[in-house]
Amino acid sequence: MVQLTAAKCPQCGADIEVNPELEKSICQYCGTTILVQEAIQKIELSGTVKVAGIKNRDDYLDQAKKHFKVGEYFEAKDCLSNIMQEDSFDIEAYCELIKNDLELLKKENFDLKISDVNPKYNSKARKYYDEYINTYDRVLKIDENNEREKYLGTYLEEIAKYEEANKQVEERLAKNKEIVDRLNEDYNKIKSYDFFDEYNTLIEETIHGASRITSAIYNSINDYKYNERYKLKNYSKITQDGILFMNYEKTEYLYKLNPATVELYSSNANSSTESFEEIDARFNDYCSKIDDVLNKIEKKRKAKLRKYRLLMILWCILFVIIAIPHIYLLFDDIYKLIGIVIIIDSWLFGSFLIPWYEKIKSGLKKYKKK
Repeated sequence: MVQLTAAKCPQCGADIEVNPELEKSICQYCGTTILVQEAIQKIELSGTVKVAGIKNRDDYLDQAKKHFKVGEYFEAKDCLSNIMQEDSFDIEAYCELIKNDLELLKKENFDLKISDVNPKYNSKARKYYDEYINTYDRVLKIDENNEREKYLGTYLEEIAKYEEANKQVEERLAKNKEIVDRLNEDYNKIKSYDFFDEYNTLIEETIHGASRITSAIYNSINDYKYNERYKLKNYSKITQDGILFMNYEKTEYLYKLNPATVELYSSNANSSTESFEEIDARFNDYCSKIDDVLNKIEKKRKAKLRKYRLLMILWCILFVIIAIPHIYLLFDDIYKLIGIVIIIDSWLFGSFLIPWYEKIKSGLKKYKKK
């Protein structure tokens, strides 16, 4: 029985088997007539050529795995980068890089739910996380045969945890936007009529850290050097870990400090989940009470409107009473009329009736339904 020898077709590059005793053979894939000895020599020369003193892909990969095993993650990443510079489609190298970044994140105890304004924020860990995300996105694009499952193994569970945490952050931010929108909607109603007392009381009852908000509403923030004055413009955003941002406008020339943030949860919360629960509970309490506050404000608005309408009626009556003597004098003595107008009217209308009329008119405009 003739023993076949492995060879490579010089035309199509397919791996074939040939009879070494024959001079010629035919490739079963492309049908080309080939020289047997040439085909045998071609497969002997194919494969990876290793030159002494020069590392190839497998050398760098082995070295990276050794560094990884002893916790030398940065050295491992350096070795892997050499591989990816030569082959940007090497899925195994990318997966090894992901494993190193995940270990670095674990070492830093990274929490995706902590925002960048929180004192507990870890900027170094965030850099590792961004690198991991970029690498994993690359693997998802080039890995058509799900090879990552073989290379990542149990690290897929770590990846799933980060994906779930990221989903929770997005859901939390969407919920926080609803809270901010509601706060702004209510504050604009309050601000339009300048009825802050009831609103401030409600804020103090339902929002943690409310003293900084109500201070801004009352237009006064003090420190040792300056008497700064601020006016709360609107609520800006709430981060994923419950820090409320607010926009201010200055009401005094000096404007050094800006109390732009308030933590909406108490400091004894042990986790972000407890913080979220506290924020939601406080906001639900706020929503259950704000309608009563708005109803009280509506009653005060209507009372103010009635007051200014009554003042307008009284102003008209007073104007008529003052105008009657002028009409009488007009037909009696024109010179007396001129004297009275110059002496009395310049004071009466300029200092009393006209400013009073302007005040009444602005009040009516302010307290009409908007």
